[in-house]
Amino acid sequence: ALPWRALILRGSERTGEAIALLVAAEGAAGGDGSGDALLAARLVAAAGERLVEGLCAKRACRRLQAVLVERGGTTSVAWRQQGAPADGSIRELVRVAGVELTMRVSPRAFFQVCTPAADVLLAVVVDAASGDGSRYPSLLLDVCCGGGLLGLAVAAAARAAGARTRVVGIEPVTAAATDAAVNAEANGFDPAEFEVRAARAEDAIGEVVGGAAEGDGVVAIVDPPRTGCHPSVVRALRNAAAVQRVVYVSCNPHGHALRRDYVIKGGSLAANARVLCARGRTPPFRMRAATPVDLFPHTPHGELVVVFEREG
Repeated sequence: ALPWRALILRGSERTGEAIALLVAAEGAAGGDGSGDALLAARLVAAAGERLVEGLCAKRACRRLQAVLVERGGTTSVAWRQQGAPADGSIRELVRVAGVELTMRVSPRAFFQVCTPAADVLLAVVVDAASGDGSRYPSLLLDVCCGGGLLGLAVAAAARAAGARTRVVGIEPVTAAATDAAVNAEANGFDPAEFEVRAARAEDAIGEVVGGAAEGDGVVAIVDPPRTGCHPSVVRALRNAAAVQRVVYVSCNPHGHALRRDYVIKGGSLAANARVLCARGRTPPFRMRAATPVDLFPHTPHGELVVVFEREG
């Protein structure tokens, strides 16, 4: 059997940075690491430039800065350019409201593959969270925040408009939460302006909004993975009376299982909407707007940005 299962290339046309990630086959022996280093050197010397040019067809990325090896769930750097980040990350630039944000993208971190389309998605989310720019929230919850992109976009747009939005990013994956904190600092937001909590959303939501009043106009952004949002998270938002608007970004709006993915029971957009809009001890939400964003033309994949506002 071949010792390698995949070669993953990640790069940014805007920063010119790129990495190659070699994924070992299950059960492949790693040895002392010298074989990985030798393969990385051959990859860089013989094919690196060609690979990077293929990665960025329109404007070739300027440099392949690291080769990483993933084996048994552990990722190590087999080779890197002098001065390149030790963790094998690259930088990506996104633009929203006339502001350019610098984002650190770890080798296995999720990031939209089409950056210009991501700019469009950010603009839609900012408009949804701010009422088309007329009223930025004083407090924004970025639920399932990942590297913090959506929350940072709203905070940066608010700052550009002369307003101030405090963001609390909630992310259960520690590595992603670390990326979010790094990205907030890199873009000029201190922890008082952009706080990151590495916690389960259903536990953190009540803690964050517990002292807020119903009239404070708290907004929550929910951006779950393709597998959906657990109903306990949506129930926490439904029961938090201070949350007046939910901006739900769904990359699987029809709730279908695609490829090897599954959908959490009760975790589809339709199921989550039923929870948000159900009658209960606090006023229910109502769906007010839905905006599709086609990030992957000619494929079944798309993003849907849905705005829910609380009655009363």
